[in-house]
Amino acid sequence: IEDLPQGLKALAGNLGFGFSALTVVVLLLVALAWHVLRKTRFGRYFYAVGDNRAAAHHLGVPVRRVQFTAFVATGLCAALAGLVFAAQIGFIPNQAGNGVELKAIAVNVLGGVSLLGGTGSVAGVFSAVIFITSIDSALVFLKIPAYWNDFIAGAILLSVLLLDGRIRQIIDRRIRARRYAVHARGPVPSDETTTAQTVEAGR
Repeated sequence: IEDLPQGLKALAGNLGFGFSALTVVVLLLVALAWHVLRKTRFGRYFYAVGDNRAAAHHLGVPVRRVQFTAFVATGLCAALAGLVFAAQIGFIPNQAGNGVELKAIAVNVLGGVSLLGGTGSVAGVFSAVIFITSIDSALVFLKIPAYWNDFIAGAILLSVLLLDGRIRQIIDRRIRARRYAVHARGPVPSDETTTAQTVEAGR
């Protein structure tokens, strides 16, 4: 797709200090997402639903509304990413976006987002985006073939997944050991209690 409107291309123009209008919008949305997830009760609901949807429902969390909001936010972010890409490149090739899904998963996992849900932070994902983008830029600067980008992203994803699985095994063993230790002193906290504590922490 060529002959994009000049107004769209102008959004990627330098406003000073290397920032464009789209860059400012993205940074503002990142700050808004961080505030909502870390400082508001509704933001904490996302962690509760991701951790245990059934328990969150029993605690009165509006699970369907949280899921609907998450999908809408994801769609808006994807649309904004498309605008950024089109404004910077100036046209849209027919292969645009191929392989980006692998890199997106790698960035999220590297940023501390668990594929099982309930864990992650905006700051961690933002830092991982900067890291992956820096690697891509370095490969271009060193004139290394483009297919190495996907190879590195896949290697990072595999490494982080293996490490995440290992860490979860260690955590699960410690939780079971603690439950056995306190079994004689009282009942073991249920998943609903754990999720309730997660929700309560945001209040």
